[in-house]
Amino acid sequence: MKIKNTVFLLLVFFSLSIVSVFGYGAGDYYSQGLDYYKVREYDRAIESFDKAISMSKKFVDAYIGKGSVYFAQKKYDEALLEYNKAVKYDSGYYVAYYNRSLAYLALKDYENARADVDKAIKLNKKHAPSYALKAQIYSDLGKFSKAIEEYNQAIYLDAGNSAFYNNRGILYQKIYQHSNAILDFNKALELNSRNVICYYNRASSEEELGNKDAAITSYELFIANADISDSRIIGAEKKVNELKKN
Repeated sequence: MKIKNTVFLLLVFFSLSIVSVFGYGAGDYYSQGLDYYKVREYDRAIESFDKAISMSKKFVDAYIGKGSVYFAQKKYDEALLEYNKAVKYDSGYYVAYYNRSLAYLALKDYENARADVDKAIKLNKKHAPSYALKAQIYSDLGKFSKAIEEYNQAIYLDAGNSAFYNNRGILYQKIYQHSNAILDFNKALELNSRNVICYYNRASSEEELGNKDAAITSYELFIANADISDSRIIGAEKKVNELKKN
């Protein structure tokens, strides 16, 4: 079972205070680019970010915005080029390193991904997603115990993040600590009952521990609450039937 990708691109949503720094035009185009990005009108987003950059060459967040559009389109090399420009113009900005780390991770360049996320953490030790990103890197490398340590820190900083608990639970499963995994899935559901994949994950750990009735209950809760398009429903239904026969 793979960890759900909860690390995310970080874009800065400025208030009108940006006007006093870059001038109204650049800030306006930047905000417009963000709006297009949010509704997945990527070509228009790129055009808006380019206009912002043309008016202010060192508009770091516009490069990050442009890079994030490329990232969303899975054009990771192009994204990397934009994040490089952001780092060039502001080498002390953790957001640039965090997003560039994501691009390196997508390209499976784990060495550079690790270096950049470490830099992001050094610049902002209270940014929980950076620790989650570092955990993802360790997980991809099969270093599950180290990944758990990073999620411990992420959860310490953001104890209300349901996805962090779910992902740590999956890591506990990978090192066969199913009781701890169940505790994390329960906490994830307590924080966000709509995080229904946790029912499925919990059922898997209950099954591994031989708790047949609890596993059936969790699978059935997943089936009842998951989106009907979720392909895992079929597998969950099969599991329920198998467990009820035994």
